[in-house]
Amino acid sequence: MGRLRFPSEYPWKAPAIFMITPNGKFRTEGAGPICTSFSHYHPESWNPALSIRTILLGFISMFYDDLPSHSVGVLNLPYVDLKRFVDDSHSFNAQTPLYKELFQEDTKPVCVIIKRKVAKK
Repeated sequence: MGRLRFPSEYPWKAPAIFMITPNGKFRTEGAGPICTSFSHYHPESWNPALSIRTILLGFISMFYDDLPSHSVGVLNLPYVDLKRFVDDSHSFNAQTPLYKELFQEDTKPVCVIIKRKVAKK
């Protein structure tokens, strides 16, 4: 599970990207956001035409990249450690209140909820 934090200026400014579930590929939320070309780390490469779907697809594609990355937030761990994270992720998620709210059954989500905080003026 992850989190996108959108600034009040979105879509003119990029969101910050965080991971909630320890996964071995990216650091988790408590350690800070993750650096990508489509996140707040690189405002010079942000394009307001990028949709939430595009951001998520780009981020998901990074899970399949075997090349070591020097981006902030990317972990380069041996395969045995990555496998341990994969094996432990379901147990971790099962203890997360938001996961339990969204995925009341193991195999299918009840619904997907986008929670939006309205900025007070």
